Amino acid sequence: VTGEPALMFHRGSCTVVSHELPSYPGCYRCDLTENGFMARTQDILDVGGWSKKLKIKEHKDIFLRLKAAEKKVVYCKNFRIKNSHSDRGTSYDKKAYKRMRYGKLNQMTQIFLNHWNVAKEIEIDHRESNYMGLQIFSMILLSVLLLILFVRFCLMSLRKIDLSI
Repeated sequence: VTGEPALMFHRGSCTVVSHELPSYPGCYRCDLTENGFMARTQDILDVGGWSKKLKIKEHKDIFLRLKAAEKKVVYCKNFRIKNSHSDRGTSYDKKAYKRMRYGKLNQMTQIFLNHWNVAKEIEIDHRESNYMGLQIFSMILLSVLLLILFVRFCLMSLRKIDLSI
């Protein structure tokens, strides 16, 4: 790796599977998954909800904020979500949707990377990954995120202090 801050993730699966939930076979605690997941609505609201700026990469943003807040995210491998792309009976234009969504991919990626102070994303093929290495990476990522939140809190607190005597 180049030494630049990077975000590593698995495509198509749960990143850093903690453990299978005994009450829900096939469901796993995880740090980051592509889109379909379960979390408590209040936990989503507690971390500020979905980004108003991001229309692409919004799932990674929310997962990072949930992880930093030590909230739980669950991925169920047998659970499928189907997006319906029609508006009250009008037909869905797949080409127009792709132009709209991916036309802003680079812009949305830069907003995401700048917000998290990351230079690039690194996609990992989960068949070749090292589970222990990902656990260590997850702990380091959480530490960095908590440090960023702490620094932001300190800076906000300093702004509120009246230094005049």
